[in-house]
Amino acid sequence: MQITRDIFFTLIKSLDSAKVLILKGARQVGKTTIMDEIQAYLTRQGKTTFYISADEDFDNSIFKTPQHFMARLESEIDFSVAKVYVFIDEFQYINDAGRFIKVLHDKYHHKMQFIVSGSSSLEITKNSEFLTGRKIEFPIGRLSFTEVVRYREPGIQKAFAETAYSYDKWKILYEVHKTKLEILFARFAQFGGYPEIVTTEDYDLKKTLIRELFSTYIQKDIIAFLRVENVAAFNSLIKVLCSETANLLNKQSLANTLGIAINTLNKYLDILQGTYVCHFLTPFFVNTRKEVSKMKKIFINDSGLHNFILNRFPATYNDISGQEAENLAFAALRHYVTEDNLFFYRTISKAEIDFIVDYGQTRDVIEVKFQNKVSGLPVAMRNFTKKYNTQKMILVTKQDFKEEDGRFYIPLPLFEFFLQANIWN
Repeated sequence: MQITRDIFFTLIKSLDSAKVLILKGARQVGKTTIMDEIQAYLTRQGKTTFYISADEDFDNSIFKTPQHFMARLESEIDFSVAKVYVFIDEFQYINDAGRFIKVLHDKYHHKMQFIVSGSSSLEITKNSEFLTGRKIEFPIGRLSFTEVVRYREPGIQKAFAETAYSYDKWKILYEVHKTKLEILFARFAQFGGYPEIVTTEDYDLKKTLIRELFSTYIQKDIIAFLRVENVAAFNSLIKVLCSETANLLNKQSLANTLGIAINTLNKYLDILQGTYVCHFLTPFFVNTRKEVSKMKKIFINDSGLHNFILNRFPATYNDISGQEAENLAFAALRHYVTEDNLFFYRTISKAEIDFIVDYGQTRDVIEVKFQNKVSGLPVAMRNFTKKYNTQKMILVTKQDFKEEDGRFYIPLPLFEFFLQANIWN
């Protein structure tokens, strides 16, 4: 059974927008599968499509110039009869890809639409400069927990999706499905959200697939394609970042530990964020000058990759650490909150709030308290709400589910369902 991705329906609505659609995300997160599904959908609608993979055919003469590309298409497709939807997988492998697509789009957009994918935001950003005003970018992440539940237990996902949020109704649903949700979440926390790994049943094979993913994606694609000079330091950096997940990023200390220059460290950090391995969360400040001068916070975008690198796979829901729980909460937030709106908060006296969702005039504050019992509001959250206009206060818990004095206590396996319900919009 194939996993239905939420982004698929958004992409379908964007067809015929007279824009280049760019699907960007890590290797093996399902971009090709989504493109295949869109192509199949268009074929069922009687539309004409053309697909090519640039990383498999990068030395193909079709990519030599835009004229070569059109010569190939016109030999296979009658443009006088129908518009063609052109799919190019891993388009960053095309030489001067942005300019290449721009020339074709500007000349042929009336009879051709491009849907392209890429695995490096660094390369996509560089190439996208040529496509300003001509593109729509769609981030494709690993599977979300709700997508995994829809695949594994569609009845549970449907029950929450079709029940408008109210504490009383969701409390009953949670109590009915609590054990199964915790089992599903433990497996999700163990092995992460790469589709092939999620759909593989055998435990040892899952580990083998993660090892292969690490070998091909990080050791070959990233290191080779982006020309990492000091491979040993780069690999050590990845391990240190995994061990420091949900902690502050002290660049000078890290550079000293690895024995590399700060400029080299910055380059490697940019590569890891640009290839969707890590994310470095910015602190919230009203004064933007202060914001860019403060340390960021480390998060790893896939828990399975994180666990493989540290050789630690939490076996049960209770084995998930507080640090790992915060990382998983961050991953859930990234499915529903844009990078520009998500921050953490830390005062000079080191009082901290895990996440701030900033809407401009109002903010939501979110704290992960992954412990058996949670009582009261953390001092930092209480002080923040006095200082800033706060819309909602959310505590992500281990199992406590309650509403109290305008505060939401949401168990971690329910957190993403809670976000998906859009109750904070």
